Amino acid sequence: FMNVEIINRGSQTFSGVRFGMNMAFKIGSSNDDLAGCDTTLNIFYAYNGDDLDGYPGISIFYGDQPPAQGALFLNQPMTAHSAFVNNGFPSNDEPSAEDQINGTMNGLPFTQTGYPSHFRYPGGAFTEDAAGNAPGPQYSVGSIGPYTLGPGDTLCIDIAFPYANATSGGALASIGALKTRAHSLHGWYDDQHFACLSQIEPPSGITEKDAGHFALYPNPTNGGITLERAEHGEQALVQVHSMSGSLVLQEDWRASATRIDLDISRLPAGIYAVEVRTQEGVQVRRLVKQ
Repeated sequence: FMNVEIINRGSQTFSGVRFGMNMAFKIGSSNDDLAGCDTTLNIFYAYNGDDLDGYPGISIFYGDQPPAQGALFLNQPMTAHSAFVNNGFPSNDEPSAEDQINGTMNGLPFTQTGYPSHFRYPGGAFTEDAAGNAPGPQYSVGSIGPYTLGPGDTLCIDIAFPYANATSGGALASIGALKTRAHSLHGWYDDQHFACLSQIEPPSGITEKDAGHFALYPNPTNGGITLERAEHGEQALVQVHSMSGSLVLQEDWRASATRIDLDISRLPAGIYAVEVRTQEGVQVRRLVKQ
């Protein structure tokens, strides 16, 4: 997973702001790869061009039943996708940087679908394998936007990088497995209620239907934080983990208490995961320590 925050620290308003993720996909032996995307899942990906991954002179490969690898936008809609083969030297087929992030070719949308599209291989009948394209090292750009960023505005982007390997059915079956995993990731992400530097005041209107969930504030913080739930509940264990996975703080949350205060002033600045563990499961919030 990756989080990117773009903050306009100046006084000027910017329009037409786009963000693109450039992926040099390599499925084992990368010389036989193809690319694609699924606009309904906000994912772009690469997969093997045939059912046997391998290439003469290359010692790293998957062999039979190769996987698929993707980049998945979790909280923003993907609005463009471009893909091209890069063999390590300039190619006439390589789009400009502007074309790559806008999903265009020479400034114009793709037309292979029969209508203007900013997605080069959007799926269905419009895939690289259906088009009969020659496989090769795939470079793909999936992008979001455009946005308008005023002074002080923040653009928050959460991205996952799912991988899937079907047990049978060939390379195309791994694409199906990847999309299934992407769908599950979207469901998991939506249940977490991650905030992006926005929850700086205690939330209002906490109701009984929120029981089992918790609010965390202030976020970001440079000292203490408060965890609050709608009503007292079962005994819980609060754990704070660094992005490397290390446990840096742990406290018990009494069943009779609706809130708990934690002092994190001694922790280094950075991003942390705050987990509340009960017998019913685990709830996670993202915390920024300034």
